Amino acid sequence: MIKKYLQAPLLHFLVLGGFIFLFYAYTNDGFAQKDKNIVISQAKQNQLTYIWQKKHMRKPTKMELQALIEGEVYDEIMSREAVKLGLNKEDGIIRKRLVQKMTFVSSNLSTLVSPTDAQLKKYLQEHKEKFMSPTRISFTLQNNVMLNKDNKAMRKWDVSRMYGKVFANKVFTLPIGVWSKDMMSAYGKVDVYVKEIIRASVLPYVQIKPKLKAIWQREEKERMDKKFYETLKSDYNIKIKK
Repeated sequence: MIKKYLQAPLLHFLVLGGFIFLFYAYTNDGFAQKDKNIVISQAKQNQLTYIWQKKHMRKPTKMELQALIEGEVYDEIMSREAVKLGLNKEDGIIRKRLVQKMTFVSSNLSTLVSPTDAQLKKYLQEHKEKFMSPTRISFTLQNNVMLNKDNKAMRKWDVSRMYGKVFANKVFTLPIGVWSKDMMSAYGKVDVYVKEIIRASVLPYVQIKPKLKAIWQREEKERMDKKFYETLKSDYNIKIKK
């Protein structure tokens, strides 16, 4: 009879539950709670409302909002209790999630920084090569058959795509205002008359400001993320065991 009870799943469950209960009491000073407060701020309620509205295309009713708030309270209570039981330790999924949340904190810090025009112009001056308009060429192309084609303000990539890479490399080196004979192209041998070459130049600040700002903020974010991590890291004594 005793053996039968010892093999019962319910008994196993009760024993395991009792163990967790005792472990909980031991690790939490006889169930003493340091923080019993759970605050669902108005900002959090607004966030819940916004997420609901995005999903359902309408605002939640009072009952629906209350249910959302109760869900937040449930999650907060269960997560706190899980931490108290040490269930967050040695859990790879939770660890990754916590890393993501800390990374999110770091990212939020960097988004608070908005560059001034002076900073952007300084960055532009130091990285001109990122914001250059491409060199363009205008030319007329003829051959001995029927080809007589004008090409206006073409980039080297465009010329290469239409007439071949060898032709594109050569045409940008030709003199302006004279006919260059028997150049090899995708159409065979052609004569080329270069009308104009518009050299690469830095694009106007007003035109590229949005792109400039995005690149500046991305690089600033990477810099601040690294600084944030290095500051946290400095508080730890790290040992790599071999």
